[in-house]
Amino acid sequence: MGNLGDHIDYCFAQHDWPVQWHDGVFDYHHFHSTAHEVLGVIAGAAELIVGGPGGRTLRIAAGDVLLLPAGTGHCLVSREDAFQVAGAYPKGSNGTSGAMRSRLTNCAQWMPCRSRHAIRFMAKTGH
Repeated sequence: MGNLGDHIDYCFAQHDWPVQWHDGVFDYHHFHSTAHEVLGVIAGAAELIVGGPGGRTLRIAAGDVLLLPAGTGHCLVSREDAFQVAGAYPKGSNGTSGAMRSRLTNCAQWMPCRSRHAIRFMAKTGH
C-alpha cells in the first residue's frame, strides 16, 4: 500500500464499508435517503456544505474522513489541488437502497481519522 487512496480503501474495507468509487463530490445538494455514506479525502482539499442548503460549511483535505448518515445533504462549494475522495457505503449497500440504521453500528469502534498518518496507522494495525 503506497498511497493514501490505498490506505483509505483498506481501512474502509476492514470495517465492512467497501469503497465503490474514487471521484469528486457533486456541486449540487444531494443526499442518499436510505444509504449511509463515508467519504475519505485521498487528494487535494475542498469546501463542502453538509446538512443541505443552509447547512454547515466544512473545509476538508487529504486524510480527512466524513461519515454521512442517510439523509444528510452535501454539496461541493469549491475544490483545489486535484481534489478526490473515496466513496463507500455499508457492505451490501450501493448508495441508493438497502442501508439500514443498524449498519452504522460498525462505526462505533472506529478511531477518528483526521490525518493521513492516522489512516496509515489504522491500515497497518487493522484498527
